[in-house]
Amino acid sequence: RRVRVEKYYSSLIKKYEGLAMIGDFNLSSVKDWDTPVSSNSVHSDFIERFSNLGLVSLINNPTHQSGNILDLVFTNKSELFSLPLINSNLLVKSDHYTIPVLCVD
Repeated sequence: RRVRVEKYYSSLIKKYEGLAMIGDFNLSSVKDWDTPVSSNSVHSDFIERFSNLGLVSLINNPTHQSGNILDLVFTNKSELFSLPLINSNLLVKSDHYTIPVLCVD
């Protein structure tokens, strides 16, 4: 299944010049996305696969009230996006912070 997922993401990267994947990835063992490492084997596998695809995270600050970086923005073209400013609960009441992402042209 992992190979199938990796092939799918690879096909998206080839098809689109700029790709962004945004979501609550729950990779709480990673504390620094500038140099991502993890002692959790599943998280390490995720880091390796996304790195092999040329995807980097635009987020390196806590996105959850517990201090973890759970919500991430991955892209293969970081220059297409403004660096997100993480704000606590601008839109809805949540334990996750709001991450507005702006595409620049």
